[in-house]
Amino acid sequence: MRVVVKPSDTLSWFRTLKLVEHIGDATVYQILEYLGVEQKEFRSSRTKEALFKKLHRFPGRAVYKAQLTRLARVLTTILESKTPSTQLAAVLRFYRPLLKTKYDDSPRRGRDLDHLQTIAKRYKTAAKLLDDVALDPTEATETTSPRRGSGFVTLSTVHSAKGLEWDHLFIIWMSDGWFPSNRFQDEFDDLDEERRLLYVATTRARRQLQFIYPLNVYAGPDRDWVPAISRFLEPIPETILPQGSLLNT
Repeated sequence: MRVVVKPSDTLSWFRTLKLVEHIGDATVYQILEYLGVEQKEFRSSRTKEALFKKLHRFPGRAVYKAQLTRLARVLTTILESKTPSTQLAAVLRFYRPLLKTKYDDSPRRGRDLDHLQTIAKRYKTAAKLLDDVALDPTEATETTSPRRGSGFVTLSTVHSAKGLEWDHLFIIWMSDGWFPSNRFQDEFDDLDEERRLLYVATTRARRQLQFIYPLNVYAGPDRDWVPAISRFLEPIPETILPQGSLLNT
């Protein structure tokens, strides 16, 4: 999505192209030189469309040509899509099969992407979504801490939070069916893994830790669902974990 919003972003190009099997660093540089992304700006939809068609014509090796062609089509689809939600849907159709081959914990990473899809529905432009959401907060955490009141917020997944620490931490969607996922409610080993992930998340807080879950969720016209607090939190007494509500405030 960053490639489509700003085609001159070579780092995003690099990370995207490296997803294609058999494409290494040398090939990425050849593709970027062929496209000329560093030599010109691509501001209009017309120039971006021409760029992605040029990617389609790159004289690559047969071992990765089909996947590269598919990637070019995906970029064109993103460009033609009207909302961040539909753009992200196009990305995930391309990315989910790659996720399964690259990561042993692909189902859990997939749930992170499900959360991102939910977030994307609130946005009107991809540029705004990309400005607000960072799934990999490395740059933010490596820089000097901002001054108090500067409004700095980092949005992270549980997976990318490992090894990071924040003074104030909010863990969202602590509802049964989300954390833990209802996919694993009958699988003991997976529930234990979900509990371990929650432990990893909670240990990132240095001063304040808050769990958030919705009291109302729109689940569709044919579904009636009232969220319940996560089974991981429900046994904890209020003397340890006080509860509060923002209902009707």
